[in-house]
Amino acid sequence: MAHTSLGVELDFKGQVDEAIACYKKAIELDPKNATAQNNLGAALTRKGQVEEAIACHRKAIELDPKDASAHINLGFALAGKGQLDEAIASTKKGIELDPKNANAHYNMACFSALAAGARVNEPPLDDAARAKLRGQALEWLKAALALYTKQLESNPADVQGRLRHWQKDADMAGIRDQAALAKLPADEQKAFTQLWADVAALLKQADAKGNPGPPPGAKPQ
Repeated sequence: MAHTSLGVELDFKGQVDEAIACYKKAIELDPKNATAQNNLGAALTRKGQVEEAIACHRKAIELDPKDASAHINLGFALAGKGQLDEAIASTKKGIELDPKNANAHYNMACFSALAAGARVNEPPLDDAARAKLRGQALEWLKAALALYTKQLESNPADVQGRLRHWQKDADMAGIRDQAALAKLPADEQKAFTQLWADVAALLKQADAKGNPGPPPGAKPQ
């Protein structure tokens, strides 16, 4: 476990290559170390080595099927390959195992929003299918926002960073930006406008409770 713990510390400092080396050493010493497999996968995703990351997360799940983080991280990696249906299924499993994981709820919203906006689908999505996906994205965002509201007292800085990321995440453009909302039915426009107003209101509360922190560079895993 020492190499795994050191890898986590290095990862936290942004020393991803060094962290990867530690996780690989931990796996070499203990091939059944599910945590090291999962952490290695997450680090590889950040390096853009998505295929290798997916393999690591699948191995972690094989070793520990109840590891919610492994399912969630696998979903994130699969989404990076454009495999949105599989990403949604894996992340849903993670949420079943860890219902209070707000970041996983947000990831689900992103995957649904991306699927709704995708122009290449087999079979092609009709307007009703796209509207259903946008509705799912809305519900996942509401669930994540409710969980962040509960975290406000204990960790306002984290809530600040997460919500600022929401406000500029390109994955959300199709259900956030004014030009995109103007193309949606009136009821959806109203619902999403209210959602983003609620996000801004919670962010204002978080700002009042702590010093603003830098937004994360990528969606949490």
